[in-house]
Amino acid sequence: MKQLITSLLACCMSGLAVAQSPYIARVYDYCPAPGQFINLLPASTAGDDAAAMAQKATDCLAGTANGTIVSLGSWGGYIIFGFDHQIENGSGTDFKITGNAFAGNAEPGIVMVAADDNQNGLPDDTWYEICGSAHQHTETQRQYVVTYKKHRSSGDSIVWTDNRGNNGYIVKNSFRTQNYFPDWATDDSLVFVGTRLPDNAIEQSPNYFVLNAFEYGYADNQPNATDSGIDIAWATDTAGNPVVLQGIDFVKVYTGVFQNNGNIGECSTEIAGAIDLQHRRATRHTRRNTDFHQQSAHQHCHTKSLRHRSLRHRRSNCSASAHRPLPNDTAERHLHRQSGANLSKNSAVTLHGRRTISIGCCLTASSGADRNFTLPKSIVLKSKQRIVALCIVR
Repeated sequence: MKQLITSLLACCMSGLAVAQSPYIARVYDYCPAPGQFINLLPASTAGDDAAAMAQKATDCLAGTANGTIVSLGSWGGYIIFGFDHQIENGSGTDFKITGNAFAGNAEPGIVMVAADDNQNGLPDDTWYEICGSAHQHTETQRQYVVTYKKHRSSGDSIVWTDNRGNNGYIVKNSFRTQNYFPDWATDDSLVFVGTRLPDNAIEQSPNYFVLNAFEYGYADNQPNATDSGIDIAWATDTAGNPVVLQGIDFVKVYTGVFQNNGNIGECSTEIAGAIDLQHRRATRHTRRNTDFHQQSAHQHCHTKSLRHRSLRHRRSNCSASAHRPLPNDTAERHLHRQSGANLSKNSAVTLHGRRTISIGCCLTASSGADRNFTLPKSIVLKSKQRIVALCIVR
């Protein structure tokens, strides 16, 4: 009767599965407000619709901490994205959104979060707004509404009106002359509702604006190298009351400042990526534990090998007929993914004295001949998967 040596890490039972990524997996919706980088970051082409633009935004942001910038345009323009797992509400900040902010150039975006409560994999659940440092400012306006009207020609500035009786223009500049209204929009107007943050830009000299950062809680607000993470514990409901979330599945970011900054143009939040900080911390912790357990596992396998040296020696003269595929019922296994040879599907393994299977050369037979076997079909290896050892007792 076969027994599985349990000295290898139990958590590595999932070693052959695709690992979770700490980065954005998918953009569900990309709906920017008009702005000077719209239809450029990312570029739109004739025939694009909302789904096509969401895929282009995914291509810019997915799988990296700092990808190709996606512009959200003027106030209210937004993006909704998710990861391939739920982000835990743990200790400290939980995730971070990267952008294009640097000293004197902050274009803060308001962050909202949602959990997949109905378990349908879509961001159609209750949204909660992250309460950043400027949310309690006396000039912050809640339930703010802006309507942008499509211009008559590509050379026209875009008219906007709000629910406070104000109006104005998203003024075109001489540097970017493309259409500022999203080309793929099907309506002649775009309406956005949300929180408007206080103006953050100061005109220090004619047409020279410095865009100051808020203290915390926003996207594209602090340089990427700073500790500018978002804590899920800062989430609030529509009344501004704190809410308790175990984790979140979706993130929405929208431009939070509505200000024209002279030659710089409108304030427009830009997104370059996002990182699950809890995942990163857990991965680092696991790697430290893996190093320890790897040493213990190797020592255990070596001890078992020495204990049965004579048995391996007697079996070293087995005939060539022993070169057969391992049976599929050896699928139960512990795999230790830390260091070792790079393998691909159906790679060969070496059976040392019929007791220890070593993938790569992490273990050495103390005696007896080595025999090559073919991996059973029940074991599926991804290209370049790194595996240390598979140990069984037959």
